[in-house]
Amino acid sequence: MRGMSDTLTLLRRGALLAGALLIAATAKAEARGALIYDQGACMVKVGPDILYFSGYQASSGKQKFCEDAPQVGESTTFVFDVPDEELRQRKIGFRILQNLGDEREPVDGPLVADVSPQRHPTGTFSLVHRFPEAGGFIGVVTVERASGDFSTARYPFSVGRAPQSRLPYLLLGLAAALALGLLVKQRLDRRA
Repeated sequence: MRGMSDTLTLLRRGALLAGALLIAATAKAEARGALIYDQGACMVKVGPDILYFSGYQASSGKQKFCEDAPQVGESTTFVFDVPDEELRQRKIGFRILQNLGDEREPVDGPLVADVSPQRHPTGTFSLVHRFPEAGGFIGVVTVERASGDFSTARYPFSVGRAPQSRLPYLLLGLAAALALGLLVKQRLDRRA
């Protein structure tokens, strides 16, 4: 009976460890590049500064997206809000590059569209672009520092295709680990 108790304790610890790993991996998989999600808001962290970001497409009405634009061939609007008054007096720019790699390892490709670095005294700027075909892209935000240098934030996104997530594989792995644990427990119960 002592051996079965030790095995069950080991199985519980394994399940807790697998759950903790799943939560950690899921959190990492959901945040891509310099994007941050907080209470339904999408933000871009550029060095020590934060810009709010939203994306819109005409067919979606007022429904916004943070990362992946669902439709190809229609106007896509990227809107940035600069909450800090001091930051509004610095030059901020936004570029979209084609991603020649994948979401986990983006590789800069040709320039697709851009807003050259400039001051935004109203605190808002936007870029409208029509993506003619589905694909992967890299958003690059630059912010001028007080020293005159620029800080850069990068994040991969896609247009017209489902985001590549590791979550299904993680869930499958967790299910397999739990099934193995139950199988071992059943065999131990039969011996007792």
